[in-house]
Amino acid sequence: MRKAGIQGLYRRRRHGCTVRDLQAEPYHDLVDRDFVVDGPDEIWCTDVERHEALLNRVEVGDLHRRVVAAAR
Repeated sequence: MRKAGIQGLYRRRRHGCTVRDLQAEPYHDLVDRDFVVDGPDEIWCTDVERHEALLNRVEVGDLHRRVVAAAR
């Protein structure tokens, strides 16, 4: 191939992404960015990660106890 001056074709996959609706009203912030809690089960948070090997990791945590429940 090098002698002939040709090379293989590399096609990149297009990854879709979320397109924001500019006309939509943003959802109200339920905790007003105040993450200080007085007791358990008041505020829960989540974190979702996607890795290159298509492995997904989801964490759900209670902000009072700082307990994290991880699932794959």
